[in-house]
Amino acid sequence: MIQANLGKKWVAQTTINCGDDEEFLELAQKAGCIGFLIGFESNSKEGLVELNKKFSIRSSDKMVATIDRIHKYGISIAGSFIIGLDSDSPGIGRNVSEEAKQLGIDVIVMMLLTPLPGTKVYKKLDEENRLPLKSYPKDWEYYTLKFPVVHFEKFSSIDIMSEMEQAYKSFFSLPSTMYRSFVKDIGNGNKPLFKLLANLSSKRMGQLELIEHQKFTKIYGTIAKSSV
Repeated sequence: MIQANLGKKWVAQTTINCGDDEEFLELAQKAGCIGFLIGFESNSKEGLVELNKKFSIRSSDKMVATIDRIHKYGISIAGSFIIGLDSDSPGIGRNVSEEAKQLGIDVIVMMLLTPLPGTKVYKKLDEENRLPLKSYPKDWEYYTLKFPVVHFEKFSSIDIMSEMEQAYKSFFSLPSTMYRSFVKDIGNGNKPLFKLLANLSSKRMGQLELIEHQKFTKIYGTIAKSSV
């Protein structure tokens, strides 16, 4: 892409470990990369172990240093997080938002624990009778990581969507959005208009997700907490 001089701007999905390789980051910048979607998955060690993502465990200081290194090359970060894990507790939505802000993540993408057939998570939840939506293929439309398709251990479906709403409200508040877009990372190739549009569009997507959940609730009602 560099040799062809395509002049294209692009984003990529990767892991936080890419931020340890400065040669890679420099080449990505020269090739036109302006953003990474990185799966942080959980804001706790317990959550990462639960998701079998132990390779992503690192201290907050090391995480901040890695994110700063990525930003140094003018690359923004959209961080995805999964909530509704058995290790999560009430308040997880705001906790994820606050940690994402402290780490310097530019945009958050909130997802719900969603087991897919063939995975260890699916087998575990199925054995625990925690999968209320198993009428396939009809119910496949809700397996998008955005709908509460399981009996969560500590949340009803209403509770977990409230956590997601709190995360979006906190992270995409006007002061936070303005700071990330026009103040943070000045001098590091910060792209204020790109970050502003990314924040506003992500906030809108979150609002639409909540509207879709209201429709979901009218069909299936409130999915209770797990009784296991």
